Amino acid sequence: MLAHPRPCIWSKFGGQCVTCGGTHFVHALLHGEFTEAFFHNPFLFAGTIFLIVSFIILHFYVFGKKQFAKGVLSSLYSIPSLIVFCVAMMLFLLWRNWPVVLNICQQLS
Repeated sequence: MLAHPRPCIWSKFGGQCVTCGGTHFVHALLHGEFTEAFFHNPFLFAGTIFLIVSFIILHFYVFGKKQFAKGVLSSLYSIPSLIVFCVAMMLFLLWRNWPVVLNICQQLS
């Protein structure tokens, strides 16, 4: 039993937030169990791949002086990319909690 209530508002409705399963995700990732890590939290898995690719491109830019890397980095970390990230996060949240969302909608109507 948890000593403190879970801070996630979704847990009050029986759902999961975007980062639920994050600890299990990290544990599986550190043990090389990539499939298990993906199923614990696909959104964090995709975010981790995004960060790894970003660091590789940053390495090319800083140490290789490759000009293509500057353009790629500026497009990856732009306002449209941030909007895509936020929309993807909201869609993942809805997809993950679809039964909870339907239940809440039924209670409201």
